[in-house]
Amino acid sequence: MNTITVLSISTGDISLLSAGTLDAFHAARRIYLRTSRHPVAQWLADHQLPFETLDTLYDQADTFDAFNISAAQTLVQAAESSDIVYAVADAAMDSTVSALAGHIDNRDNIIIVPGISHADRCIALAQADMLDIRLSSAERFLTADAINPSVSCFLSELHSKACAGACKIKLMQLLDDQTEILLFQGDDDGRLQKQTIPLYALDRQEKYDHLTACLYIASPL
Repeated sequence: MNTITVLSISTGDISLLSAGTLDAFHAARRIYLRTSRHPVAQWLADHQLPFETLDTLYDQADTFDAFNISAAQTLVQAAESSDIVYAVADAAMDSTVSALAGHIDNRDNIIIVPGISHADRCIALAQADMLDIRLSSAERFLTADAINPSVSCFLSELHSKACAGACKIKLMQLLDDQTEILLFQGDDDGRLQKQTIPLYALDRQEKYDHLTACLYIASPL
């Protein structure tokens, strides 16, 4: 098996990409984007760098877990014939990257290139102290131990109303349903918006996708 280089490309415009990420794109023999719904897709097209996406796999999957498995299998199969580059918003918390690691015997076949993550961008927008925040994907959070209400918590990939509802129920085990949280939404052009909502409204939004995230900021002791 050849090398899979995973890039964190955040969710904004090309100014957020590191020099190492840009070099990796230009040197790549084969490029995969988790989704074409990202400004980097147009940048690759403008620079005549061919790429493939996993959008069709996402549309065809019955569940989020099924998509993760299908994504990992597709990437591993592609890496059998050549080195590939796989770009996601946040390699550290992306569920397809976790699934990919589980499908590879030798972790040396995966290279993670550091970059500005979606979590970095959201937390900067919130002007919050990242050192005091627990970071987790929503799906990982649902299988983890109960939260500590004295620790701030950032959840990424609130990909559906059902996922947001499950996270809300778990958060409400320790937090009042009126607790204010920050909700982040992104669009295809890289714009990022935040709004303050009560916890009970976490699963009452009009839109959910891989860019939807939330942040609970704990009160000082």
